[in-house]
Amino acid sequence: MCGIAGLLITDKAHRDAISSDEIERMSSTMAHRGPDDAGTYIDSSGRLALGFRRLSIIDLSGAGHQPMTNEDGTVWIVFNGEIYNHAELRSRLAGLGHVYRSKTDTETIIHLYEQYGVDCVRHLNGMFGFAIWDERKRRLFIARDRIGIKPLYYYHNNGIFAFASEISSLLELSFVRTELNAPALYHFLTFGATPAPMTLFANINKLANGHFIEIDLEGGLREGTYWTPIVERHEKHYSLEEAGRTVSALLHESVEARMMSDVPLGMFLSGGIDSTTNLALMTNFVDRPINTFSVGFQNESEFNEFDFVDLAVKRFETQHHEVRITEQDFWNFLPRSYEILEEPVFQPVSIPQYFLSKLMRDHGVIVTHVGEGSDELFAGYDWYFSGVKSEEKAQRLRSLCPAFIFRLLSKAIGNVHKINGSGKLSYNLSRLASGEPIFLGSDVVCGEILKRSLLSSDYLKSCGDIYSPDVIEGYYQEVEEANPGATHLEKMVHAEFRFRLPEKLLLRVDRITMACSLEARVPFLDHKIVEFVMGLPHEVKFHPSIGKFLLKKIVRGLIPDQIIDRPKQGFSVPLPDWVLRKRRAEVSSVIHNSKLFRSGIFDITEIDRLFDRAAEPGSGWEVASPLFLLFSLALWYDLWIAR
Repeated sequence: MCGIAGLLITDKAHRDAISSDEIERMSSTMAHRGPDDAGTYIDSSGRLALGFRRLSIIDLSGAGHQPMTNEDGTVWIVFNGEIYNHAELRSRLAGLGHVYRSKTDTETIIHLYEQYGVDCVRHLNGMFGFAIWDERKRRLFIARDRIGIKPLYYYHNNGIFAFASEISSLLELSFVRTELNAPALYHFLTFGATPAPMTLFANINKLANGHFIEIDLEGGLREGTYWTPIVERHEKHYSLEEAGRTVSALLHESVEARMMSDVPLGMFLSGGIDSTTNLALMTNFVDRPINTFSVGFQNESEFNEFDFVDLAVKRFETQHHEVRITEQDFWNFLPRSYEILEEPVFQPVSIPQYFLSKLMRDHGVIVTHVGEGSDELFAGYDWYFSGVKSEEKAQRLRSLCPAFIFRLLSKAIGNVHKINGSGKLSYNLSRLASGEPIFLGSDVVCGEILKRSLLSSDYLKSCGDIYSPDVIEGYYQEVEEANPGATHLEKMVHAEFRFRLPEKLLLRVDRITMACSLEARVPFLDHKIVEFVMGLPHEVKFHPSIGKFLLKKIVRGLIPDQIIDRPKQGFSVPLPDWVLRKRRAEVSSVIHNSKLFRSGIFDITEIDRLFDRAAEPGSGWEVASPLFLLFSLALWYDLWIAR
């Protein structure tokens, strides 16, 4: 696990050759991603530079140094990630005549590229962001893994193409200005994240999961997709039992592959089905107690899961460690979290996860397994099922009532309530009128009505016809075109894999763990598992009212029944109590004093009305979430844009 960076000058009349200082600055900002080694390469023309920071995991010798080249110096690579099938690929490539000088997975990617060109990505099983410079073709090739576990950002403007594992690396370049991406802000207020390729930084994009870019010295650029989570239905009809056996075998294979490490390995243990299943499978491949780590809150017992953690610890006899953080710990660390995340991603659990990651690294562990992806793959959240029911009701209502009735009701309710409420009823009525899906994602913060009331009229005019539901509708259309007749739940799961999973959950995992120089691996997101489950019929992989139905069938008898049958409890923080009561004055002060909220983008009067609602008895998440998002934006803007 590492940090990579690079520069390519596509217009040699634009500027002088790249300096070693430039690429070293880009790399040094990511020292936390790679504290063990560093390297740079600048080609003879001075128009291409690669930078690297290394966290040594496989082959700890100097043979793993990057940038790495092939035998004759015509292909160079910088690579962040792990390739779990590299030993199998190595054997195949050696049989084709490729000569290895190290035991690294990095060198396998080089030889794969020599053998298959850009199609090399289709042979890889792992998590990655990498860049290959082909000296003979004078072409740069960058790619991001299928699921989006590893990040990759780029800047392309005025004859310069730059890329990096983190945004801060690109901001080291003098010609990259820190400006707000106004259209991205519009989507961010709804989703708490930005859909690829957008970021909140103008002129900085992120490569979408399963995508690649080729760019040559003349500036010719081609972006392509080599993988999506949409797969055709399996030709074979799988019974529930057969599907369970196959998924179980794939999970065993995935966990075993992710035990690959030359450094100490442990795992995050939450006490839920996902992490406990991971732990149970890991015990098959070790001969000593596994180091497990958990986090919780002091004096907030309803948000902790330690009773279930204890069940797993006792069942599998782990070497267990815990950290409990206070409310003060959370708020003290919050500004620092936006330095780490680089965008104010709406994931408050990032803070406890940082303390957990630090605890693990302090105990000498460098690689951890995490459970992300299972809820999305197996439909583990209650809101998936409520979303399906809402859509079914919406379809019935549309068949019974003309659209103009919904539009009239939406307008009337919106005029009466304005911001005195989240506007949810009016918003849903407007979506009924337009035929839009009711479910827009698992973490929607601001609906269109609330959001448009918070934003100034001048800003809204500058955005034109932008509309956040169109983002999700686009993902739904992808499924419908590929698999006509796909169920609404299948569309919802696809949207989660295209947006929320890579750009919120996995981004958080990458940033927080790498800030502690810790590598996180995600066994549930092996692409072979994803492809198999996605290809199953709806009735085999999902149950009308039981989340993770297929997974629960698989792990019954493997992990304690109390963990399987417990109510779903996603790890969260007590935001309503903190934001609406204990910290409301502090949150208000930060927002009102931020340069962002004095820039003319927001309507402060409407924000004040939201604070008035916060003071009312009974206010909860529907008010706390928008206020915390605005508070986070204020901290982020003053840290990154207005600095």
